Amino acid sequence: MPPSGPDDGSEQGSAVVEFTFLSLWLMVPLVYFITTVGLSSTSLN
Repeated sequence: MPPSGPDDGSEQGSAVVEFTFLSLWLMVPLVYFITTVGLSSTSLN
C-alpha cells in the first residue's frame, strides 16, 4: 500500500536534493584524489 499524505511531493523533492548533495559531497574527495595523483605523476617525470 503506497503511503498517502499531504507531503508526498515534498518527500520526493527532498530526496532529490539529498541525493544531489550526497553525490557532490562524495565527488569532491574523488576529484581531489585524481588531481593529486595526476600532479604527482607529472612531477615524477
